[in-house]
Amino acid sequence: MNKLQLKSKLLLLSILPVFVIMSVAIGIIVTLENKAVEEEVTLYKERLIHERKSQLKDATTIAQHAVDGVIANNTNPSVALEKIRALLTPLRFANDRSGYFFLSTI
Repeated sequence: MNKLQLKSKLLLLSILPVFVIMSVAIGIIVTLENKAVEEEVTLYKERLIHERKSQLKDATTIAQHAVDGVIANNTNPSVALEKIRALLTPLRFANDRSGYFFLSTI
């Protein structure tokens, strides 16, 4: 009976270090994977923001060129302002068409 207990103790002593090493290795792997995922999410957000800014800049440039054309073709500022308002009012941008242009000054 004493011999069986010794076998159990030896088995436990041989399995325990393997279990500890595996637990530490899994912990390291999980930590590294979490860090990689966080970095990927940050990079994705930065790309998305850059793309959105680029799209907004393009839409603003198009609207600016249209407004410049109206101003160039109209010498009367009040007529030009009305035409610009009529031009910008229906213009929308963004996927959900929630973006709009407004005119603060000519």
